[in-house]
Amino acid sequence: MRLFFAIPLSEPVLDAVSEALRPIRGAAPNISWTRRANQHLTLRFLGEVDESRVDAVADAVAPWVRRLPPPPVRLVGGGAFPDARRPKVLWIGAETSLGSLVSAIEASLLRLGFPAEERPFVPHLTVGRVRDGRADRVVAALRELGEVATFAPSSVVLYESQPAPEGVRYVARRTYSSV
Repeated sequence: MRLFFAIPLSEPVLDAVSEALRPIRGAAPNISWTRRANQHLTLRFLGEVDESRVDAVADAVAPWVRRLPPPPVRLVGGGAFPDARRPKVLWIGAETSLGSLVSAIEASLLRLGFPAEERPFVPHLTVGRVRDGRADRVVAALRELGEVATFAPSSVVLYESQPAPEGVRYVARRTYSSV
């Protein structure tokens, strides 16, 4: 099963994201927009994990999430990965100091034998994927976004990514409350 750790978004934050994206959505027909139910801030993607290891993964991270609750997050601005000239992933930026929590999760996973994350952590909210071609107007509009929302996360979730007829579905395997 495919697993990842993430911060879920509350309904008011999801509303703010939807409202910020409303004028942008029609700018390019070649974009697959992230469904509201799938929006989250990824902390660490694990990839394929055998079902027999899920509890060990969840238990290894639990003390760190309790000791290092996620700090406030400010969603502001945006852009594209890998870059604006060759956009594949469209995102809204997340200004936050999640580094300690992400490092603790990474250290816990390394002790369990997971390979180290190769890319540096860049906090962001994925809002769409460019299927093909360019998305200059959308990327420019995302860059111009002001503050979309500021919120205090109340939990971290270990999600399982499941294929579904309507697209991927994320199912919470473990929720760590931080309030």
